[in-house]
Amino acid sequence: MLSSFRVRSTRSTTVPPGENPAETYHRLKGLYRRWIRPEEHTKEEIGDAIILEQFLRVLPGDIRTWVMEHEPKEGLAAAKLTQQYINARKGARQPTPPPRFPRREGPTVTAGNPSPAGIHQGTGRCELPKSQRVIRVQETHGDIQQSGAGGGK
Repeated sequence: MLSSFRVRSTRSTTVPPGENPAETYHRLKGLYRRWIRPEEHTKEEIGDAIILEQFLRVLPGDIRTWVMEHEPKEGLAAAKLTQQYINARKGARQPTPPPRFPRREGPTVTAGNPSPAGIHQGTGRCELPKSQRVIRVQETHGDIQQSGAGGGK
């Protein structure tokens, strides 16, 4: 139907130095008429050529290259080729499972207990009861400090 070369030549057009807007318009119109050839194609064929071009533009590079090598004549053929490419490679690459992070133990908020002990709603602070605070020794100064989210000495 419509050549992809013509599509690319129309899309990659740049304005030459010194060309005025009217000249650019007429040059683009000439490229359009050579690409579309409205006297030879129906509106449906022209629409499908535009859809095919846009479809190819949204494909990832490796898929686009493979589909274009098969020279589909219409958008639906390109879509079927794309699906064929995807199906052929499904078994080749198994998706990597998402990483699993170790569960951290801590207070749980439930519907019956919206505010576990020590969490002050609206303050943005969490004070742990003294029994849950961690005592650590700082080796640099030999100081003993209590730590917890919001807890001090």
